[in-house]
Amino acid sequence: PGSREERSSPGPWPLEPGPSLPGGSIMIVLATDAPLDSRGLGRLAARAVFGLARTGTPGHGGSGDFVIAFSTATRNRVSSEKLGFYETLHEQPLMDLFALAVVECVEEAIYNSLLMAHTTIGRHGHVRHALPADEVARLVQGLGIRD
Repeated sequence: PGSREERSSPGPWPLEPGPSLPGGSIMIVLATDAPLDSRGLGRLAARAVFGLARTGTPGHGGSGDFVIAFSTATRNRVSSEKLGFYETLHEQPLMDLFALAVVECVEEAIYNSLLMAHTTIGRHGHVRHALPADEVARLVQGLGIRD
């Protein structure tokens, strides 16, 4: 199967890197007062990316997207000092509702941050223009998309 030089080539990939793709990272913070333990919070954090996906992101390989989740619940603490843990919610129907809420909240938060941003001039005069919310609404209405 070919000469020794052919077999030792790096493969079908180009030797020179292609143009860099525009992109960035997003940090998603989930906060709840539901009495969830680390397992439940991890399950919800894993669902947050579905809300991100609903916004149309390609989720490129260079992105540093991550999610953290925490609960502020204190009222369901077990009274025994020996146990030292919280009573937590594990019922599947409730977790399904929480997961759906996370997906919808993340999607809404991303759209809100995009449409409420202001044009900004940064370092070295770099300008990042705000999305024109009225124009976006007009375009969406023209496509027949409803909320």
